Amino acid sequence: MLWLKTMHLAALVCWCGALLGVVAALGRPGGPPDTQEAAAPQRTLFLLMATPAALVAIATGTGLFALVDGTPTWLAAKLFAVTLLATCHLLAGWALHREEHGEPLPSSPHLGLSAATASAMVGTLWLVLAKPA
Repeated sequence: MLWLKTMHLAALVCWCGALLGVVAALGRPGGPPDTQEAAAPQRTLFLLMATPAALVAIATGTGLFALVDGTPTWLAAKLFAVTLLATCHLLAGWALHREEHGEPLPSSPHLGLSAATASAMVGTLWLVLAKPA
């Protein structure tokens, strides 16, 4: 079970780091005039790191749920935090898609998405590390 916990935590850290990287790069000033060329590194980070890490984190978390007894309140809070993180992931993908197609969002939604992602990330990691015995 230790390997499953380790894999879950590693996937969660990779997911959060990649997602923050994508969100931080959204709406950045400058860059090539071709929006698809400008968004290619973000798309690669989103598709090849953030999304697989999210799937592994959710799958291993589901496996841990089946193996470990948890406090119902703690589990509900963790599932809520992961749902917020997944929603931020979805919104980052949507914003990236818009940016690739020349319809970037103004900077204020990017700031809100950054704050929401960071909050969901900190909440999720805190709940993972502060699981009651």
